[in-house]
Amino acid sequence: ILKQAVVTTIPEIAKVIKVTYPTADAAMKLMLQLRIASEVPEHKNPRAFSYREYMRVLSEGTEALTNTSSQHG
Repeated sequence: ILKQAVVTTIPEIAKVIKVTYPTADAAMKLMLQLRIASEVPEHKNPRAFSYREYMRVLSEGTEALTNTSSQHG
């Protein structure tokens, strides 16, 4: 499911892959340990998670934009 959505929650994972919440939670804990996924700090209830590779690709090349905009502000 993380390859289909940039950000997801454990209830969404459980629904899409048709498993119980505890099973989806255990799978997410493993993906966090393996650094496949990361928690999105802004989302607390329910907790949200993102696929690290998507986030890396999406942020690639934006460092220059961030530095430029802060210099002009």
